[in-house]
Amino acid sequence: MRRKLESLRRPDPPCSGPLPADKGTTWVEPALVCEVEYTEWTDEGLLRQPIFLRFRDDKRPEECVRRAAVDGRSGGQPVGGAGSSARPAT
Repeated sequence: MRRKLESLRRPDPPCSGPLPADKGTTWVEPALVCEVEYTEWTDEGLLRQPIFLRFRDDKRPEECVRRAAVDGRSGGQPVGGAGSSARPAT
């Protein structure tokens, strides 16, 4: 898998919007999909405490979108709150 990710490496983010500010971030082309578990979405639109679960070969990156609906709780969490989500590998 490391070889595959190395071959997809790029110098800049392939997306716009809220991005991690870490200097050690490595960007790759959004060609793979992984599933992550997370605590919540931050107010900045990032995942809090994401944990890699597995790569998904049954989904395409184009199918991975954040649900727009939010519940009435403060913090604007997606419906269902914490959980897992198939997200493009970045």
